[in-house]
Amino acid sequence: GKWEGEVVHKTKHGKKQRIHASFHLVDEDKALPKEILMVNRNISEKIEMRDSVLAANQHLKVHIDNSPLAYIQWDEQFKVQQWSDQATNVFGWTEEEVRGKTLDQLQLVHQADRKKVDNLMIEILSGTKENCVCESRYYTKSGEVIYCEWYNSVMRDKQGKITSMLSLINDVTDKVTSKQKLKEVHLQLEHTLSSIRTVVWSLELIEHRLNVKYISPNINKITGISATVLSRNI
Repeated sequence: GKWEGEVVHKTKHGKKQRIHASFHLVDEDKALPKEILMVNRNISEKIEMRDSVLAANQHLKVHIDNSPLAYIQWDEQFKVQQWSDQATNVFGWTEEEVRGKTLDQLQLVHQADRKKVDNLMIEILSGTKENCVCESRYYTKSGEVIYCEWYNSVMRDKQGKITSMLSLINDVTDKVTSKQKLKEVHLQLEHTLSSIRTVVWSLELIEHRLNVKYISPNINKITGISATVLSRNI
């Protein structure tokens, strides 16, 4: 027979130690064991190290989950190992749904941006880049298209083989859409100003000198003088 397990042992000075103990019955005669072999191994340091690593990982997970950036860790085959709560908030999938899946299997990348993302992955795999930043469009679980900035960093072993990749993702959809709307408004304004027979000026005083900040694009059409020439002669 055999028994093994962990026990707590106190030393002479009262210090607690974690001991892995095992007992083996040595049977010379099946009817009656002749001796018991006992093996004790001090595993206190190993347990303390394990607990320290677990605590550090737990603290790191709390910080990651509290970060406004989504966090994804990939293994050497670029399968999801860790997926933060913020990644769920951004993309909609839970960690249980995505763990073990690749980027292609998740179909996160927008079809129109796949080539750009694939080229970056090729550079990472070839060793040309150890880290990169990529802004692209992505799909959420519900099919919504969002804009994200990805900050990717890889770790390699001594032979240069990739062992893991870390991705931090910032959802910049609001910023991108705001810039797009502002550009549309600006183009509409330019079109309106070009169609009327009125020149709009914006001047600013810098060091006792008037400088042209803006002249409507119809200036050349109305006066025959370009905005560049007028700006130099004020």
